Amino acid sequence: MRPYGPAVESVLVAVLFALPSVASTQGADHPGFRRFDRPDLEQVVQVVAVGDATITVYGSQPADELWQSPRDPVVYTAGTSLAPYFYPQLPMHDSVLLCAETKYYDLDNSRPVRVRIRGLEPNTTYYYRVNDSAELVRVRTQPPPGTFSPFQFTLTGDSQGPYDPPGDKNLNKDRHGLGAWPAINDAAKFQQFNITTNSMRRHVAPDFSISIGDVIMDGRYTVQWEREFFGWLKYYLTQAPVYMAMGNHERRDPRCWRYIELPLSGRQRIADRYFFSFSWGQAHFIAVDFNRHWEEIVDIDDVPASYRYKITEDVLSGVSGQLPAEKVHALGALLNHEYGPETLQARLKEMDFSGDENRSVRTAALIKGDERVDVSEYRPNAGHHQIMRRNVSLGRVSLMATMDEDLWRYQWEWLEEELASNDDKKYLFVFSHHPFCYGGPVRRLPVGEGGFDDLFEKHGVTATFSGHWHGFAHNRKSGVHYFQIGALSDTVFSKLQESPKETFVFHRHGPSYTVVDVEHDRAVLTAYNRENNTFHTVTLAPRN
Repeated sequence: MRPYGPAVESVLVAVLFALPSVASTQGADHPGFRRFDRPDLEQVVQVVAVGDATITVYGSQPADELWQSPRDPVVYTAGTSLAPYFYPQLPMHDSVLLCAETKYYDLDNSRPVRVRIRGLEPNTTYYYRVNDSAELVRVRTQPPPGTFSPFQFTLTGDSQGPYDPPGDKNLNKDRHGLGAWPAINDAAKFQQFNITTNSMRRHVAPDFSISIGDVIMDGRYTVQWEREFFGWLKYYLTQAPVYMAMGNHERRDPRCWRYIELPLSGRQRIADRYFFSFSWGQAHFIAVDFNRHWEEIVDIDDVPASYRYKITEDVLSGVSGQLPAEKVHALGALLNHEYGPETLQARLKEMDFSGDENRSVRTAALIKGDERVDVSEYRPNAGHHQIMRRNVSLGRVSLMATMDEDLWRYQWEWLEEELASNDDKKYLFVFSHHPFCYGGPVRRLPVGEGGFDDLFEKHGVTATFSGHWHGFAHNRKSGVHYFQIGALSDTVFSKLQESPKETFVFHRHGPSYTVVDVEHDRAVLTAYNRENNTFHTVTLAPRN
């Protein structure tokens, strides 16, 4: 795993001038309760300079139909400049955070850029553009804290594509690249992948989006973030601010915390965790994280010291194509002996093995150490318990890690507190990557009293949203709705599963996305296929 710098880098921002914020007026009725708007280029609200980018913020005005921004012929940069595009995150009632990476196409040599646009009006739509870009990004501020105003959000997940499985087995995807500049900046090469995202943009303009994770195929590799996240999903990131639950394909990679800003506070501030909550007016959203296992790529020199090494016939076969024949033969003297890391390295040095040869042998000879290993110095709250894959030529291994039981318990207690402390909200929504309920009973954690169904029924949760299973499904138990919405991918889908008759309502195979329109007296969930036709609608009542 590569080391990375601070998750957020402060950037000096110069406000060139600021005009009074312009409130958005409402236009024609939207079929899902919303009204349309478009940018008002005559109403310049702010002009902000950040690095080599100038961000112009505009007011909005009513429109008779959904307004779609033109697009640049480039994907990673803005207009004719080399400045990156900015995507919105964490809108507040008076501000919004704009995020970018200086080099989306070269993330290993990039640095994060963050600028918060302040002094905005609550519950108001704005648009912004970067330099001379043709693209204008829509963003809407929250209503004032504690107040309610109708809003709309989308639900998607599991957009990852079927990329390069052999690269995963060989642990070498980071040796791949996007290609030569400027060919990789050609937006035409990024238009076909996520057809479902484009369908969503043609149909709705949400206040924010919820992703239930698995946005890329393998979060351990830079090229995946460059291609799938910032390339393919550019127009998802710039449709509305995204709140994301971590999926198993993100692999607990620290870049998740660098690229997605989390609304963390209080007990949620734990190293390398991905559970959080936020409120939008009188609705409260809770993201939980119960990825039980994940794989991490570890350089052989960084493997925990408690692991052991053993030279076997399989090890000799594994290094036979990597080492000279005489070195393979010399290893026979160590056959069937088990060593600690320092002892094995000393023996190999005595036998005149070079540094690279030493690494190859240790990679091939690594065996599991203790049944449960405390590796808190390597990654908090995780224990490695299985060697999944190894690459002797690169000196890398893929170790399966598991979440610490104490963290399970901590998160369960935190979830109970979140639900109890937001009992006054009109709506309570909970989301995660792994399913709460589909193809079996409602999920239980290995800690806590009872299952999620007991906890959610006790606190009157409105609905839960999950993914992992690539499709759409609706189950209901004890008044709580359980939705599967993992169908944003255009190419990767799961087979339909049997679901218990006592909870099953509906399920569907194939690409889709989901929209929720939240009103004072109801929230209406509507699921759309890729042709923007409705296939499932549910009315959710406010809590008491």
